[in-house]
Amino acid sequence: MTVEEKKVVRFAKEKTSSYQPAEGSWESLLMLVKDRFAFETCGVGDMEFWQPKEEKATMTPEEGCLQYYLAGVGHRSLAEWIVDRLNPGASDRKQRVNEVAEILYDAYPRKYREEIKK
Repeated sequence: MTVEEKKVVRFAKEKTSSYQPAEGSWESLLMLVKDRFAFETCGVGDMEFWQPKEEKATMTPEEGCLQYYLAGVGHRSLAEWIVDRLNPGASDRKQRVNEVAEILYDAYPRKYREEIKK
């Protein structure tokens, strides 16, 4: 097996994991990008939307990213989910996904960042 095949297999193996992110992981991630979407989210900019999510956020954003990493979800996929849920139908979706992916990338575990750099 070549070095490149080992890299692919290693992450593919993690992707087949049945691990489910802990409760509060999603909300914790939303707090990471809250400032970016505060006034665009579903057409509201007030606390009505954010208050319940803040209450359910049970960990740091880095811990939330770790949960999704363990479940085999990459930062780009997660960024797409977040953009699609917080700003559905955005005309500049690709740009927003890139912005959120950049924020998430910094919060993902070092092992993940090293893996995808190779």
